[in-house]
Amino acid sequence: MKITLWTAAATGLLALCVSSCGGGKDYATEVCNRLQGCGAVSLESGATTVADCEKSVNQNLNALSSSERAAAEKRADQCLAIQDCPGLTSCLYSSATSPGTSVGTDYASMICNKLSSCGSLSQVGMTTVSQCITTANQGLSRIPASQRAQVNTEIDMCLGLTCESATQCIVSLTSSLP
Repeated sequence: MKITLWTAAATGLLALCVSSCGGGKDYATEVCNRLQGCGAVSLESGATTVADCEKSVNQNLNALSSSERAAAEKRADQCLAIQDCPGLTSCLYSSATSPGTSVGTDYASMICNKLSSCGSLSQVGMTTVSQCITTANQGLSRIPASQRAQVNTEIDMCLGLTCESATQCIVSLTSSLP
């Protein structure tokens, strides 16, 4: 009887810890390892290593409310189920992901990924995705807080367009920023 009771108590504590002690999926590791396998780890905020990528994803996830995090993790599961690299990166960094519910994404990465996948980095004077992300982050940081929601909406619209139209839209939008 003592052994059964102890076993039940230990099992209950283990179940409690698995649900609240971080025993779930390690989304940062899974996402970043997949991105590395696709040669796309730099899409995560310009990361140069899997460790940098994991740090960025974890920081972004930890900044979310519990409901936003749950939505982000659900989105990550959907994206991680995609086997091909273009599909995976498109899913992780698409405009369909709502701001605040993405897995470590940011608008600079989304813009530069779109331009890169369209072969249009040179049209904004960039040669690498990393250079583009740095420049885009600098530009986006100058947007007054009162205008950010409107600019984010415009970026989402641009990112949803086909390559030629998206590039024109992004060029036009970036030229109008402070």
